[in-house]
Amino acid sequence: MVLVGRPRFVYCLDHIASIGHGSLAETDVWAKLSKSGIVLFMTSKARPVLGRMPDELIGKSLQDLMDSRAEAQKALGVARTGQRVTFSHKIRHKKGHMLPAQTTLHPGDTKEGVRPSFLVAHISFPKPPQGGNDELNSAPPPNRNLAVSKIHRQAVSGVSGVAGQNMLASVKQANPQIQKLPFFTELVPTRGSSWQVELRELEKQNRTLSDELQKLLTRRKKRKRKQSTASVEKSCAICQTKKTPEWRRGPSGERDLCNSCGLRWAKQVRNAAQVAGRPNAY
Repeated sequence: MVLVGRPRFVYCLDHIASIGHGSLAETDVWAKLSKSGIVLFMTSKARPVLGRMPDELIGKSLQDLMDSRAEAQKALGVARTGQRVTFSHKIRHKKGHMLPAQTTLHPGDTKEGVRPSFLVAHISFPKPPQGGNDELNSAPPPNRNLAVSKIHRQAVSGVSGVAGQNMLASVKQANPQIQKLPFFTELVPTRGSSWQVELRELEKQNRTLSDELQKLLTRRKKRKRKQSTASVEKSCAICQTKKTPEWRRGPSGERDLCNSCGLRWAKQVRNAAQVAGRPNAY
């Protein structure tokens, strides 16, 4: 037997589970991006928020929808190194007007500090302040949010000539939060078994329990049916006998006569009918 496989990049769930920190909103748009900013997947919130169908955006560059393409390119450069970066910008609605937004780029399939294979973009739309649009224009420039990420990038670039393992170790020392326990214990890559195998075993156990429950319910229905259809002890309406090979219909129309009484009753009815149909001889 020959087993052939290929690596499949999946979302780093323990990292994505901590995204937001309670600041998520109903209007947030999530997107899966390539490292160059091409949209690979877009959530359905793009339709009510941006007026665009998600399928229309797949294959297009996210930078083309923003007013500051240069800032988006800088943010993508930082995110490609495995760092989380947030920048403010304006995004174009399908009708043409621009919406103020804030985008956070996360590494998709790796922890922070490791170069990912794809990116996860969290596009949020902050509510305008109560003072009006004048305060929007006086908001701080988008470069302020990039400054923190540039510091991380400079720290990582100092060890660019070192192997990937040494760079990862230095980043972990700078960011001790990376070494936190994972959110999903079943998906730890260092486990002796694969999480696909464990999920398959759980599926088999659930199927076995479901079949057992179905059998118990069927047995319960049969027991109720037997109790409801239990035969009541009958007796003949004429001779009061309780044992007969067959119950026959009597004057009441029910099968309440024994075999012999039923035959006699049928014979009497037949003779009476013959007498009633015989013509008068006199």
